[in-house]
Amino acid sequence: TQGGWGNCGGVWTGDNIQAVTFQVSYSPVTYNAYIGIDNVGFYKNTPVATLTPTPFLTIDLNALDNVYVYPSLYTGKDGQTGIYFYNVPKYVKLQIFNISGELIYQTEKDDSNKTLFWKVDGRRSSEKLSVGIYIYVLWDGKNKKTGKIAIVR
Repeated sequence: TQGGWGNCGGVWTGDNIQAVTFQVSYSPVTYNAYIGIDNVGFYKNTPVATLTPTPFLTIDLNALDNVYVYPSLYTGKDGQTGIYFYNVPKYVKLQIFNISGELIYQTEKDDSNKTLFWKVDGRRSSEKLSVGIYIYVLWDGKNKKTGKIAIVR
């Protein structure tokens, strides 16, 4: 009730004073952001607020944006046994392709664990896994993320 909102005695001044507030929340489970708007109106000589809520707006966020890979340069040294994909959503499908586009590994997970592990054992079927660049594709049912992994020895 200071300044233009009212006098020092707490009496509202002005013909129609209105404030707008925004509420923003984020769900790490659904990867949705929610934005709410409340119009709160204060009218002359009326100490009671008039609340006019508006529906929330839901914005879908890409659940794969926060996924990161470690190590992206795999050497098999220093105790490395594979490659980790961190911050993956509940459901995700992982595919690994060689530079020729051949599928060399594929798995799916559907649980609350936020980590996915690819054990790089140096073999592809009966053939030795070649040194080189590999492409990973993560898919969560709606969104796709691709990236590169290097295997060196």
